[in-house]
Amino acid sequence: MYKRLQDYPRPAGDSGYGFHINAAPFPPKRDELQSQVIPLMKSLGATWVTVYVSSADVQEWLDSVKLLVDSGFEVVVRYHVTNQPPHPDFVPSTEAIARFRALGVRYFVTGNEPNLGLENPSRAGPDLIAQQWVASSDRIKAAGGIPMMYPMSPGGRAPDYDARAMLTGILEWLKANDALDTLDGAAIAIHNRPHGKPLDSRDSTSFLDYEWIDDTVASYLGKHIPLIGTEAGYAFGEQTVAQYPRIDGELHKQYNMAIITGFRDGRWRDSLFAQTFWILSGFGYREFISDWWVENPLNFGKDLPIVDALKAMPKFTRKFNEPGFQTRPRP
Repeated sequence: MYKRLQDYPRPAGDSGYGFHINAAPFPPKRDELQSQVIPLMKSLGATWVTVYVSSADVQEWLDSVKLLVDSGFEVVVRYHVTNQPPHPDFVPSTEAIARFRALGVRYFVTGNEPNLGLENPSRAGPDLIAQQWVASSDRIKAAGGIPMMYPMSPGGRAPDYDARAMLTGILEWLKANDALDTLDGAAIAIHNRPHGKPLDSRDSTSFLDYEWIDDTVASYLGKHIPLIGTEAGYAFGEQTVAQYPRIDGELHKQYNMAIITGFRDGRWRDSLFAQTFWILSGFGYREFISDWWVENPLNFGKDLPIVDALKAMPKFTRKFNEPGFQTRPRP
């Protein structure tokens, strides 16, 4: 059991960032990973990877996950079936989690944005989502994994649930039902998407909302546990709030680089373990094309400017503010 933030696993040469590499629930194939994706991510300084997999029964996908682990990345497996929305009923089998654990995967998120009707069409409330979490957490722990509380979609308005209200409601149910211990040795998945707002903005759809999440969870647990941005960063072309400029290539580079250098310079809380930026590229699937960093169709098929900027930036190991964080050197 992980007692302190310092005890949780992290990758060698931990930079604090990486990528959610696939929007469709099928990882890039092993040959593509080996020849293109992994060298690219290493050239960008990534040490964390979120990979979306919809089945633990496809050997080809397991081979891809194993290659990512063997290449030195700390892999977060986003695992839920695609023939139905994940909430409020999907609970992974211990056997499925054990297959990933045998590959060296440690972090698991088995749901997605339960505050949205798209992922929770019955609009199940925090009580039912909390019960789903308890069952999922128990099975992941039984297989030796680290369960991650479901990430919320930032903000939210009727008929969807507000993200903060859903998270608080889940925590309240866990407290009332003596189940806060399901978060012992666990982590929190967050979707840290700033909606085009400057980094110093502070509200429920800002980058710094991670501090509210951190404080809220700690107020129930009496301790801090890792927050991992499984979808993170600014999206090319977005202008969610009219008062802020559209995110062109230069702003995309400037803002996302500021998140990355924040890890280098120790500007973020130690509990913000990682940001895996959404999304590296399509890899054969044309989904969420505006968000691709590599070969972005809305940028005339070219890489966004941040790609060259990151390749040119010296690689670093993230800085923590508290003592006791040991980081193995990069191989």
